[in-house]
Amino acid sequence: MAAPALRGDPRATAIHWAAWSAQLDQHGDRDAIVDVVAAAHERLGLFETALPLLQGRLRDQPGAVDEADVVGRMAHAYRMLGDEPRAREAIDFQLATHEGAPGLTDDIAAIATTMAARDGFLTARAWLAGLRQRANDPTLVRALHRSEIELALGWGTPAQIVQSLSAMPEIASEPTLEPARVRDRHELAVALVRAGRHAEAVGPLRGLIDRTSDPQERDRLAYHLAVAELAQGHEADAVRILERIAGDGTRWGLVARARLHERRLEAALAVLSKRSTKEPTL
Repeated sequence: MAAPALRGDPRATAIHWAAWSAQLDQHGDRDAIVDVVAAAHERLGLFETALPLLQGRLRDQPGAVDEADVVGRMAHAYRMLGDEPRAREAIDFQLATHEGAPGLTDDIAAIATTMAARDGFLTARAWLAGLRQRANDPTLVRALHRSEIELALGWGTPAQIVQSLSAMPEIASEPTLEPARVRDRHELAVALVRAGRHAEAVGPLRGLIDRTSDPQERDRLAYHLAVAELAQGHEADAVRILERIAGDGTRWGLVARARLHERRLEAALAVLSKRSTKEPTL
């Protein structure tokens, strides 16, 4: 069994375990072998075999294993086997004892995504909010907020997106996090428009457009600025923005051209309707 394990061959390791595991009960290196075998089964996605091995190691020799690592792997195994309640129990344990455990935020995000798809965004958000209340590590709290934002963008209404993005704590000026901060500002401004809060959106959108170099994103923001201006009765400003976007070769340029065409048709229809009301009746 050692040969395939040393070669890093998980398939052969799993086969050898199936054939010889019953004869290893008294083996002096059984614990080390079990660790290798459990990892091999996890790599193969055979969590129904890996999980009892992990449980046994944690139960029989809790002081000899990395508790955070093993419980985290158990949480992942439960999740992959569809046992969400036990996966959440393992996550609760990690949150109480090992906030920095590897893979914790990934498993939380995966479960929250499943909950949002199955039960709706509000259910997933409530679960994440409960975890945040118990979390102390700023990095974990920020990761939980990020999970909520991703779910809001995927399943939330515009008003819920605004609420989640507005509640997100300011990200520290760490270069690797700057793209997320920029995207949050963009999505918040767009969500304000979609939520009907047009006056609040105009200022942020104008500033973001000036600082955005990507043509596609700049036109997306500009289009929503035009929508906000139009909703406030600033038709000339809105048409001017749409005409500028329409001259670009972006997807939003196509949308702007269609919107301008609609407005021209509406104007022509209004003229025809006005004329028809003035025609004398016989």
